[in-house]
Amino acid sequence: MKAKKKRALLNISMFNKLFISYLVAILIPTIIISSYNFYTFSTELKESYRSAQKESLQYMSKQMEVLVDSIHALSLQLSLSSDINTMITQPELNLYEANLVNKHLRNQMTTSDMFYSMYLYMKVSDTVLTTNEGLFKRADFYDKALLDRLTASDGRLSGDKLRILQDSSGVSPAQVFTFTRGVPPLNSYPLGQLVINVKKDAMIQSLYTEQSAGGHIMILDSGGHVVYDNLDEGAVPGTDGPGLASKEYREQSITEIGGKTYFTYGTKLDGINWTLVRFDPYEIYAQKLGSKLLGIVTIDLTILMTGLLISYLLSSHMYEPWRKIMAGLSGYFKQPSKLPNNESVWVTEAIASLIDENTAFQDTIKRSEPVMKDRFIYDILNRNYSQSLNITEKLKDMGITFDLPCYLVMIASFDPHECADEAIYDRKLLMFSYIKSKFEQQFRVAGTVLEQSDLGFILNVEQRELTDSLKSKLSECCREVHGWVQQELRMTLQFTFGNMYVSISEVHESYEQARRVFTYKPVIHKEDIAFYADLKRDARFEYPMSIQKQLLYSIASRQREAAVACIAELFEHYIYSDKYQLESLHEMIILLTSAVKNKLLEEGLEMEAVQDQVRVSQIFACSNNDQLHDMMLRYIQRLFDALDAMQDNKSNHHYISKAMDYIEQNYMRSISISDIAGHLGLSSSYLSRFFKAETGKSPLEHLTEFRIAKSKELLMSNEYTLQQISEQIGYPDVNSFIRYFKKYEGTTPGKYRSMVIPTI
Repeated sequence: MKAKKKRALLNISMFNKLFISYLVAILIPTIIISSYNFYTFSTELKESYRSAQKESLQYMSKQMEVLVDSIHALSLQLSLSSDINTMITQPELNLYEANLVNKHLRNQMTTSDMFYSMYLYMKVSDTVLTTNEGLFKRADFYDKALLDRLTASDGRLSGDKLRILQDSSGVSPAQVFTFTRGVPPLNSYPLGQLVINVKKDAMIQSLYTEQSAGGHIMILDSGGHVVYDNLDEGAVPGTDGPGLASKEYREQSITEIGGKTYFTYGTKLDGINWTLVRFDPYEIYAQKLGSKLLGIVTIDLTILMTGLLISYLLSSHMYEPWRKIMAGLSGYFKQPSKLPNNESVWVTEAIASLIDENTAFQDTIKRSEPVMKDRFIYDILNRNYSQSLNITEKLKDMGITFDLPCYLVMIASFDPHECADEAIYDRKLLMFSYIKSKFEQQFRVAGTVLEQSDLGFILNVEQRELTDSLKSKLSECCREVHGWVQQELRMTLQFTFGNMYVSISEVHESYEQARRVFTYKPVIHKEDIAFYADLKRDARFEYPMSIQKQLLYSIASRQREAAVACIAELFEHYIYSDKYQLESLHEMIILLTSAVKNKLLEEGLEMEAVQDQVRVSQIFACSNNDQLHDMMLRYIQRLFDALDAMQDNKSNHHYISKAMDYIEQNYMRSISISDIAGHLGLSSSYLSRFFKAETGKSPLEHLTEFRIAKSKELLMSNEYTLQQISEQIGYPDVNSFIRYFKKYEGTTPGKYRSMVIPTI
């Protein structure tokens, strides 16, 4: 489904593609800029809230520090009063002195409306002097609980906690913050306690001035209890006071209180263990963001409408070249009756078709160039060209430059038996390419593929004579080529060279000379490099008469090993030696085989049997002296086998037994009389005549009868079909099997099976 959607998306017209591309190019920057603008506004707005919160809280914190410091300074001043320090040491109070101290304390209270009351506890007399009510015994004092706490503690309260104070006047309880100081202040164990109660409302009012106005304020004591707040009614009960008091206020946060969301920022007071927290409604922030977003969207919509118009105009302008391209290509290619949605598909296919045609044309020319070069070189070697043709200019037109004075021809030949038949052509081309590239490193070369296993090359050289140094240079190249062929292809090469000529029109003579050298292949080593100029030797050739006599004697006396030793001696002293002319060695082998044939006839072998052992054509078919050596050894072995067979009992000739064994072992294959004769080392006609004389039937008749007998065994069950039985007994074609079966059994295989199976 996704793939179909993708194809549908791509299969749109070129105009629409251009239109979408231009529109996207306009919208993407617009969206990015708008998003960045909105994000920047949001960040700056948050920062403005945080700055306002921080400034107001810092102001309130400073105000609180000043206020607390002033209260502590007042308590210190009063605790250092001589009247107070004198009075707290007396077991019995002097009313006059008490009245003076009370008056002094009342005077200090009048300096600020924040003070609710002051009183002095005197430990020695266990009495309390208050500014409003006068003297009390501790046991009767209305704020006795505070005195008990002071006695149990170190004698000082910080004033951070809010208290409800009910005095003896009977009026409504007052909410106060209490500050205490031991008297005298320098004693380790104070004799009294000075207590100052500060009105909550007055103290908070001094902090929350116009400068700190804005947002909502909450004051929390050290226990997380709300000391003061101006939040909406009902919001405080849902407040996590301890959480707010324990929080580290490094960054602005968002808090939900009473179902409303606030930006929250707080600070800790140094002089008193309070936490000041400011709350600014998130709703106002959201409204400002909404207004900003509305403005951005309005601008974006305006840009979108403008972008649509610009994209349309640009697309129309840029689509015009495509329209012209399609009109131009339509002169070469027929447009379809219905153009595809995407015009680029048709244009691309049309251009690709043009490229393919051009490529095919160039490929045809390139493929033809090697063929034409190869054919022309072949014609030069065989002189198949018009006498009026300027060969040098023709070669230049083909990219072959022969500008050196002399020419000679080299033929490279390989043994086709060294590789499979299907690989000969590929290896022939591979060797041709490698030989050409190797010789091109030192000579100017042009080559062609000759008949059978030969490759021909024209070498253009600077030397005017075939000197020893040039021969050495050519031989070195040949050895390097042969080393690579032997290593990579596991094959061997023979190289022959004709004489040198000064004209390209005489190259055919050098070619004939190089071919003439290959006439003596059977007596040339498989890795030899032969020059026609070296065929004529001064060494005097003597026919190996002694070796021939010894060989013929070994045949007459049936000494197989001695005959093999004669062949080895012949090759060691003559064939493998480079002292004698190739022509003389060639004639020697022919004369020697003729002498052996005559000896076999004297021993009683028939002429046809003698001819079957070795023929002159077999000698010429040998590619090198190693193959000749192997052929001669096989020849000696076969003729001794023939002599041994001649002495066997003719009524029970071993050839018949071997032929029957071969038939019984290979009847399931498609074998012929030639296969049987080849296995026995006999000719087909000789085997057929001899076999029928001894058995009364030909080898093929015996093979057919044996196959029919085997098929009857297989027809005894339904396990195999007639086609399978036919293949198992050596008949690939079931019709041939049916025909022979009916000929020998008088019925078809199917009817035979139906007759024999019910009786089992």
